[in-house]
Amino acid sequence: MLNGFHIYIILSALWCILILILVARGKGWEGISEKLGEGREGISEKLGEGREGISEKLGEGREGISEKLGEGREGISEKLGEGGEGEGGEGISEKLGEGGEGILEKVGEHGEGISEKLGEHGEGISEKLGEHGEGISEKLGEHGEGISEKLGEHGEGISEKLGEHGEVISEKLGEHGEGISEKLGEHGEGISEKLGEHGEGILEKLGEHGEGISEEVGEHGEGISEKLGEHGEGISVTLGEHGEGISEEVGEHGEGISEEVGEHGEGISE
Repeated sequence: MLNGFHIYIILSALWCILILILVARGKGWEGISEKLGEGREGISEKLGEGREGISEKLGEGREGISEKLGEGREGISEKLGEGGEGEGGEGISEKLGEGGEGILEKVGEHGEGISEKLGEHGEGISEKLGEHGEGISEKLGEHGEGISEKLGEHGEGISEKLGEHGEVISEKLGEHGEGISEKLGEHGEGISEKLGEHGEGILEKLGEHGEGISEEVGEHGEGISEKLGEHGEGISVTLGEHGEGISEEVGEHGEGISEEVGEHGEGISE
């Protein structure tokens, strides 16, 4: 079916041909203007007719589209109603409920087991630290350089693992923090001496991986601060007992510490 646009194109082509014929016959621009005037009137009439036909078709199409949309909307709402209230909807909610309870049960079963195991072996760890603390400090002295190199190689992995398990670590620090602080008090002098010997290498490695550590501290800082608050008295006592040795070591390596703090201070503040 021809619409107004098609008619306009056909008439325009015909008038172009007629203009060429008139020019060839020598009638000049007057004849051309007359023919253009007549052509314009005819084109406008045809466009008017075409517009009316188009509007009629659009009106019919609009009614049909609205009817189909109405039918489709009702069908969709019916299906949603059946799914939400009937068997389909109940099945979805039941499955979600069953799956959610099972997940929670599994987390509960294994969460308690993990905490129990850490609780059982936490005291043994603190006792072993007490028994072998002196030997550990000596071995740190012998192998301090190798440890600092390994920290440099695996520092990124350590920071990632701290991020994953930081919450569990902070909880267990809270449970066994007193025993750890006591053991630190007993062997604090030896540890401070070994830190003094290998403090520079440790500071260098902290400088290399300080950004990752600062990010992890930022994520789990609240839990660590809570645990420090609970056991702060024991830590302060230990610091008081061995404060002189620590202050001496800080004095020796204070410049390196200030440089590292300056380099990674922005990451810590974030």
